[in-house]
Amino acid sequence: AKQAAFYLRLLADPRMDTAAAALLKIKSDAIVNPIAGAVASTSTELPAEYRNADWAAEAAAGNADAGRQLFNTRGCATCHAIKTTDADRAAPSLAEAGKRFSVQYLAESILVPNKVVSPAFRWTALTLADDDDVDGLVVGETETTLELLLVNGTHRTLDKKKITSRKIEDRSPMPEGLIQNRKELRDILSFLTSQK
Repeated sequence: AKQAAFYLRLLADPRMDTAAAALLKIKSDAIVNPIAGAVASTSTELPAEYRNADWAAEAAAGNADAGRQLFNTRGCATCHAIKTTDADRAAPSLAEAGKRFSVQYLAESILVPNKVVSPAFRWTALTLADDDDVDGLVVGETETTLELLLVNGTHRTLDKKKITSRKIEDRSPMPEGLIQNRKELRDILSFLTSQK
């Protein structure tokens, strides 16, 4: 029920949000909105200005509180759990990220989501009968429907009869460009590495 409530909240439908929020024990006015500025990730290499960075020093120079705010306002919390007690999310969990991942891995995953993509979180590209292209992470499937988590953090359920092609790609559905400068990267790294 909790997983269903989480996914229903991603639809940002006020008719069901209050009940879903109550089940998840969160404020009912916190409707999940689409991630602003979400752009499909295409690059696989770090930008030149980040290639020789000392990631431990970058994280140490950051402000964890500012990083927490970025995590919550830029859409990270829409898809990633940050506490072991958080409801299941469709993206990899970042609970205890400071223990589980190196700072370099976290930085590269933020800047270049396509550098390393776990098979469980690969992007699926679909073509529909009306020639519409839809891409995202498959988070649910029945005999008749397919549910995708889209790059903007919302969900879309499709009638499988309308899908004319389906291809799993070695790409991440995580958007790129949400962290826009070095200070923001330092802050979010400081926040993530503090999660132990």
